Amino acid sequence: MRSWMGIFLMFLAVTVVSCSNAKTEDETTQYDKPDKFTVETMAVNKEVRAAKITFSGTVTSDKTVMLMPKIMGYIRSISVDIGDSFRKNDVLVSISSDELSARVKRAESALKEARIGLKQAESGLKMAQMEKRKAEAQFNLAEKTYKRYKRLLKSESVSQQEYDQVESEYLSAKESYDIAVENINLAEKKLNQAGSKIEQSKAMLSETQSYIDYKKIKAPFDGVVLKKLSEEGNLASPGNAVLKIGSNEKIVAAEIGERLFNNVSVGDNVTISYPSGNMSFTAVIKNKSSQIMPGSRKFTVETTAKDILPAGAYVKVMVAEGQNEGVFIPRSAVKQVGQLNAVIIKEGDQAKMRILKLGREIGNKVEVLSGLSGGEKLVLTDVELIESGDRLKEK
Repeated sequence: MRSWMGIFLMFLAVTVVSCSNAKTEDETTQYDKPDKFTVETMAVNKEVRAAKITFSGTVTSDKTVMLMPKIMGYIRSISVDIGDSFRKNDVLVSISSDELSARVKRAESALKEARIGLKQAESGLKMAQMEKRKAEAQFNLAEKTYKRYKRLLKSESVSQQEYDQVESEYLSAKESYDIAVENINLAEKKLNQAGSKIEQSKAMLSETQSYIDYKKIKAPFDGVVLKKLSEEGNLASPGNAVLKIGSNEKIVAAEIGERLFNNVSVGDNVTISYPSGNMSFTAVIKNKSSQIMPGSRKFTVETTAKDILPAGAYVKVMVAEGQNEGVFIPRSAVKQVGQLNAVIIKEGDQAKMRILKLGREIGNKVEVLSGLSGGEKLVLTDVELIESGDRLKEK
């Protein structure tokens, strides 16, 4: 019995010591809160600022183009994908066209035949010229003989039979000469026709070969791929786009409410906020639609944008609408209490917590929609440590 009692007393002693040590450790880790916080404060005042209304906008390229083939054929390759950048004259799409290759071969064959025809026409003209010279010589001799016999016949120096023979030879030579002259004209005509056919064949071949360039769709400017509208192996045809591309220069497109139509003009400044990139900047309205869309009762504006913004990014467009009076405080003075926004106010030497409803942020300040009305002393330092009821003193 005594042994069991001894074991129990030893266990109790160990437990007491352990609890004592644990308590000591907890006490050493507790925050040593001061009796008074020495703080910086500022007087809350109302300020007159430009009233701004926020609309959603989208970043897009300043210039967009739908790339379409000029010939029909199968897409052999597309060298870019959505989001890829390219330079002017880069080959973006290659098209394979058996029909175009066949047209080139036909044009080359027609030119070859035309050149053969030209050589034949040139040879024909040379032969006709030789025949003409020969016929001309025979005709000249026959004509002289005929004229001489005509004079001799008058003086009865030759017989009628001899004269008739010479006259017949003269007329035959004249007919041969006339035929030779006509053959020259025909040969020259054939040569001209062959020359024209050469020019036509060359023009046809040049035109057909120019279509070879259409097998490659090149970039008209430096830019980025916005959409890929077809795939390799698909049939491409004129009028059906393969890619949608845009220039590197960016704009922001936004739809603005109808009531601001007369307040917004080209050249006005607006504020662009890019939440994902923690960026804001001033932009200028470049274009404004001339009419209001019946369904949405909105109109479209386009503004300048920073080129570093990615195409398709969501942004906020803030448009000025007169001025309003409001309370603006440093964003650093606001603390999170659960899901709520709060600040510490100094009343006398006591800290009071105020729950706020916040509005727009402008620089390092935030608008207070409710919770402060002006005239309060706002605590700027140690706001995360101070609680309601804590004693305060100003620096």
